[in-house]
Amino acid sequence: MFAGIQRWSARSSGTDLVAYVMIGAALLQFTLFPPALPAWRYWATIAALLGLVAIHALPTPIHREPTSPGVVQPGSPGFGRVTAFMVLHAVLYLIAFALGASGYFSFIPFLLFLLVGQATWIFPPIRAAIFVVVLFVTTMVLITMTNDLETGLNNTFSLVPGIFFTVIFTLLASRAVAQTARVEGLLAELRTTNAELEIARARARDLGVADERVRLAREIHDGLGHHLTVLAIQLQAAEKLVARDPERAASTIAVCRREAQTALEEVRRSVAALRPASLDAPLTEAIKTLVRDFGAGAGIVTQLRIDGTLPALAPAASTTLYRAVQEGLTNAQRHGAASEICVALASQCDTLHLHITDNGHAVPGTTGGGHGLAGLRERASNLGGRVEAGPRAAGGYQLDVWLPLA
Repeated sequence: MFAGIQRWSARSSGTDLVAYVMIGAALLQFTLFPPALPAWRYWATIAALLGLVAIHALPTPIHREPTSPGVVQPGSPGFGRVTAFMVLHAVLYLIAFALGASGYFSFIPFLLFLLVGQATWIFPPIRAAIFVVVLFVTTMVLITMTNDLETGLNNTFSLVPGIFFTVIFTLLASRAVAQTARVEGLLAELRTTNAELEIARARARDLGVADERVRLAREIHDGLGHHLTVLAIQLQAAEKLVARDPERAASTIAVCRREAQTALEEVRRSVAALRPASLDAPLTEAIKTLVRDFGAGAGIVTQLRIDGTLPALAPAASTTLYRAVQEGLTNAQRHGAASEICVALASQCDTLHLHITDNGHAVPGTTGGGHGLAGLRERASNLGGRVEAGPRAAGGYQLDVWLPLA
């Protein structure tokens, strides 16, 4: 018995421990202070009490599973075993009560409260009520059979307050257990949610870092790449002019020095994740300066046409258009060997259209767009716009960018 109690104490509920204590007390009291009974009744009572201990020590005592009253519904898994357990428990109790409790003070009648508590805990309310009423009536019949009617009724109804208290206490205890289980479930869900949020936040942080790297790469390519292209061409021209025209070579070197300084400033702005300094001025002024300086530095005829007054644009849209002009000028010089470039910017209804054409030639492999055009397409796509680039039917190359004014 004690081995069974020790084995189940770590994994059983409080009702199990109460059952062991109550049945053990009845068995101990019955053996230490045996009543004057025939031997067969005495040993039959002992056997019934030991049977109660045995069924509570079964490998699968079903009554430990529910966490709230009435959860073992008819048709649910284990309902038949639960019912068999309770019926066997009741039969053994009634045997022990009928054979060993009449005319003698014993703990056996108090096992009725244990059965009432277990039935209230396990069964739905209606089935629990039926079980308790049948058990109570059977107990009353057994008492009246061994006593006169008045004494039997008095003894039986003296158990009513205890039954009522047991039912109320069991309901309250089971509700507390159910609430505790619910709270633990909510805590587990909260921990899981917090873990998922931590993972999502880490992913968002990684995506933010990746987006920032892509943005900086675009800034460096679009800004620094433009200036380095101009610088390389000017240095080639200066190298050819050094021997035959030192004065023009010196002027070209001065242009290179300015381009190098501008490139250095562009690197600093990219590292600091700032917008190009040229856009500190209005967009139209920044583009005019860019086209004029590029034409003067590269020796290319450049034209700029701005139709009407441009509306106020968001910084991201202004930067995208500025970078698009840079990309168009750089590609016309680097890949197309153009001698004339035309830049047109116009507002059409709810769309801003940038159109860049040149008289150069499209180099195979560049019409699909390199890193510059890919970055430009990504910029425009993020703003709800689009980019098209390719050779013109009349010769040369063209770049079109559409951005929504909204």
